[in-house]
Amino acid sequence: MTFELIIIIIIVFLLTLIFTKISIKIGFFMRFIGIDLFKKNHPKIPLSGGFAIISSFLLGIFLLYYAGYTDIKLFEGVFLSLLIISIIGFLDDHIKGLPGFFKPLFSVFGGVPIIFFKLYNFHLNIFGGIGFNLPIVYPFLILVAFAIVTNTVNMLDVINGSAVTGSIFVLISILICYYITSGSVPYLTLIFIISSLGFLVFNIYPAKIFLGNMGSLLLGASIVISAIYYRVEFPAMIAMMPFIHNSFFYLYKVKGFVEHKKIGVKVTYFNDLNENIYDGCDDSAPLTLLRFIVSRCPKKEYEAYISMIIPFILSSVLAILTVTIFR
Repeated sequence: MTFELIIIIIIVFLLTLIFTKISIKIGFFMRFIGIDLFKKNHPKIPLSGGFAIISSFLLGIFLLYYAGYTDIKLFEGVFLSLLIISIIGFLDDHIKGLPGFFKPLFSVFGGVPIIFFKLYNFHLNIFGGIGFNLPIVYPFLILVAFAIVTNTVNMLDVINGSAVTGSIFVLISILICYYITSGSVPYLTLIFIISSLGFLVFNIYPAKIFLGNMGSLLLGASIVISAIYYRVEFPAMIAMMPFIHNSFFYLYKVKGFVEHKKIGVKVTYFNDLNENIYDGCDDSAPLTLLRFIVSRCPKKEYEAYISMIIPFILSSVLAILTVTIFR
């Protein structure tokens, strides 16, 4: 790692902290507020984390381009992709009454710049040299991946730091897997990790800012862009298993793209007296990852967060081991 890259990392991390502090003030000023349901007295928290995420991501890729770590094609493609996803998240955050399918349907457009600038290889690698040439199908799979991955991350934004931490583990897995297979550092993924860590400082328990749909969709976009561009799709999928578990069981029960607050059943609930999260014990409710964690033993929010980290650690290790064994 060069001294120049270290300086870029430090700048991105420090400015992400500043962007997040500013975003907190923007959230309160614009009255863009959410309620922290799993805390006593249910404090009001700004839902403006997306502004910090998009600012730090775009700053990072600009610095990489300026320093010569990326070419103009990668810079423009990723810039436009993230911008499209941020607009979709912003609209979903601010326009009331949008249908549940709005995010997954329009998130596909985030993949259009990736296809247009040809930031992919249609040879889909699996493991051990096994792969398939998919010149026609692969661009379609990119669009599908944007719709699925961005919204899968969005579905796990349930407690302080859950979606951000999960995304960081997946991105770290992508970074390590790519380094194992190529011997090179995936600079773009590194910037996504540093930006996410800077935001996590204010999003981890007790959170001072929430992601909002804009922020969670951007985190999902960072994962799918990294997996596609660095050709580690299958390891990324393995690392994402906790995300996949959560969204699969949610969609299986709900039978569609419906917001959590509109599903009409109590998945989990918070006890103000002992400050524990409990399973709602409703058979018609989806078996989300949070519900699974508190089903046997009620937990405080920070305890549930720690328990949620464990499956991400295991899935990340499994992704790295798989690449190491079958490279």
